[in-house]
Amino acid sequence: MSFLQMIQQYALQLAVTVGLIVLIGAVISVSKRLFLKCCKGGAYRVELVTGLVGTPIHELSHAFFCLVFGHKITRICLWTSKPQNGNIGYVTHSYKKRNLWHQIGNFFIGVAPIIGGSTVLYLLLWLLLPETAEALLGGAIALPQDLREIPKGFFDAVWSVLLRLFAPANFLRFHWYLYFFFALPIVLHMEISRSDLRSGLWGFSFLALLWFLSDLALLFFYPVGLLSVTSVMVSVGAFLSVFLCLSALLSVLLLLISAVAALFGRR
Repeated sequence: MSFLQMIQQYALQLAVTVGLIVLIGAVISVSKRLFLKCCKGGAYRVELVTGLVGTPIHELSHAFFCLVFGHKITRICLWTSKPQNGNIGYVTHSYKKRNLWHQIGNFFIGVAPIIGGSTVLYLLLWLLLPETAEALLGGAIALPQDLREIPKGFFDAVWSVLLRLFAPANFLRFHWYLYFFFALPIVLHMEISRSDLRSGLWGFSFLALLWFLSDLALLFFYPVGLLSVTSVMVSVGAFLSVFLCLSALLSVLLLLISAVAALFGRR
C-alpha cells in the first residue's frame, strides 16, 4: 500500500465518523437558527419552554463525556429561567492542557449534544415505536468504501430513515405522535454552541493527529490492518448514520413546521 492510499484510507475513516457528526451538527445548528427566526418575538419563550425537555439532555451529554475523559466538572445547571449569557443551561469544567486524553476529550465534549441527543431520540423511538426502531437499525445502509461515493451513501441513509419513520401505518398510532411531542424539543436543543465549537476544534486537531500517526504506523508495520480498521470504521459509520440522520430529519421537520406556521401567521 502506498502513502497516497493510506491518506485516502485516513480521509475515509474521518469522513464516515467525525465528518458525519460534524455534518449533522451543522444541519441541526442551521435548522435551529432558522427556526428561531420563524418564531420571531416568541423565540425566547419557545426556547425556554422546550428547554425543559431538551436542555437537561444537552447538558448531561456534556457532563457524561467530561467524566469519560477525566475532566473535572466544577458547575452544572440543567435548566434555568434566568439565562446567563443567553444560556439556559451550562456545564463548566477544567482539565490539564498538557494531558493528551483531556485534549482529545474536548472534541467529544463539544459534540456531546449531537451524540447524546441522537442516542436518546433512538431509545425513545425504541420505547414508543419498537418496530420502527428495529426497522431503522436493521435497514442501515452500508456506507461505500470510496470517498467519492460517500455523499450518495449518506443520502441513501437519509432516505432509508425517512421511509421507515414516516411509514403510512405510523400515522394511525398514538405513540407516533407522542414520540414527536418529546423528540422535537430534544432535537431543538442539540445544537453545538460557539464555545463548544472552539474547544472541540482543539480537541479534533489532537484527535486527527493521533489518528494519522496510528494509520501511518499501520502502513509501515501492518498494511492489511489499515484496511481492516477502515472496514470497521465504515461499519460504525453505517450504524452512526441511522442515529444521526434521524436527528437531522427531525430538525428539518421542526424548521418546516415553524416556516408553515409563520407563513399562515402573516395572513
